[in-house]
Amino acid sequence: MSAIDSGCTRHMTFDLSVFVTYKSVPYRAVELGNSESAEVMGISDVILNLNVEGTVRKCKLPDFYYVPGLGFSLLSVAKMDQKGCSGADRRIGATR
Repeated sequence: MSAIDSGCTRHMTFDLSVFVTYKSVPYRAVELGNSESAEVMGISDVILNLNVEGTVRKCKLPDFYYVPGLGFSLLSVAKMDQKGCSGADRRIGATR
């Protein structure tokens, strides 16, 4: 399960199985929306199946954080904006 999050500054997931190029990182943490923090264990590119207005497409998204404490994946609106994804293009759902 994934959510598109306008308050999230990085893509992040708990699901190690979607990682393509995993590498461990020195200790760092992210602050979650409930003001708690969670440890980032690694970083990787991720390939997701994205449902874009009814059409499923494979999409490679770079620099996903691996955060085992999350209950679902977060897609960062800010990171999608940096890659040129307009607001209209965000009508997507992510599936595994």
